[in-house]
Amino acid sequence: MSAFVEIVAESVPIPCHASKCSKDGCSVTLESAPHPRVLIDLDCEELGLLKGTRCDYVFVGADSATVWVAPIELKSGTFKGNHARAQLQAGADIAAQWLPPGKNGFRLAPVLARGPQRVHRRDYMALRAVKIRLRAQRRQAIMIKCGQALRTALGKFPKSP
Repeated sequence: MSAFVEIVAESVPIPCHASKCSKDGCSVTLESAPHPRVLIDLDCEELGLLKGTRCDYVFVGADSATVWVAPIELKSGTFKGNHARAQLQAGADIAAQWLPPGKNGFRLAPVLARGPQRVHRRDYMALRAVKIRLRAQRRQAIMIKCGQALRTALGKFPKSP
């Protein structure tokens, strides 16, 4: 296992490790997603985060050249762009606690998976208005449709920090 992924996996209680990325009628497949990997369910009681704003999952995975840190929010219905952005930012902030200190050799990839409903322009613009931050990186969230592969979203992010 990648040392980076292993440090994150060991920082999170094992009951919070998830094998599927699915909630409330929306999912993202992990088929061909970077491996080794850990998918963390932020709704897990052992994390003690149930009262605050947060995204649904944080994915940390490594392939041959890149370590990915991806806060993931799943929305099967309509959503407010400002709230979705706040959820992704909260996921990045939570992930920062588990990442190896001083290590910035990863790619931030905030992902919003959405249902088939049309996204209102104001919500799209609100989601794009402010970039998600994690340490020295700032990235706009990428939207994919529910049911698509996480690899699809990761492919839309630049390969360099």
